[in-house]
Amino acid sequence: MFRVKQILRGEKDAFIEASRLKEGMKILDCTLGLASDAIVASLVTGRRGAVVGVESSRAISFVVKNGLQVWESNSKEMNDAMRRIDVVHENHYDFLKKQHDNSFDVVYFDPMFESTISSPGIQGLKSSADYGVLTDTIIKEAKRVASERVVMKDNKSSTKFNDLGFSVIKRNASFLYGVIE
Repeated sequence: MFRVKQILRGEKDAFIEASRLKEGMKILDCTLGLASDAIVASLVTGRRGAVVGVESSRAISFVVKNGLQVWESNSKEMNDAMRRIDVVHENHYDFLKKQHDNSFDVVYFDPMFESTISSPGIQGLKSSADYGVLTDTIIKEAKRVASERVVMKDNKSSTKFNDLGFSVIKRNASFLYGVIE
């Protein structure tokens, strides 16, 4: 919630900067999880934008899809942002293959990290999470679908950035963002 308050006040956010999100953009979150980044994306892209979140875990997609529709925060803007997110239960590669070229401005991945960062919010759902590895084939599809960029968040010690061709955005944190334009 702290992060959302910062965004509503117009403060900087590393995910927004890495994705270069603006009002009206269309973003595909291929690893929705608990939708924290999707909510941020929906706040930024607004009513004219679109956020689609793909989650391969049936349990997580069910909980998150319903939660986004019924959870009441203290902010109308946040409630509206949550309601605008379209949650799809599917494997992200299968979903990407069905999309037209350049059908989203940004395609985003936040895969399970190679090494763990403590996050109390996901502890209870870890057994339902998808631990599949991102591959060159998946990234190739993401590049085809993204008209502007593909963004990936991962642990700062991850080898995936280099292995998959991402340019890393340097920051002083336990995780980094990489981009392919």
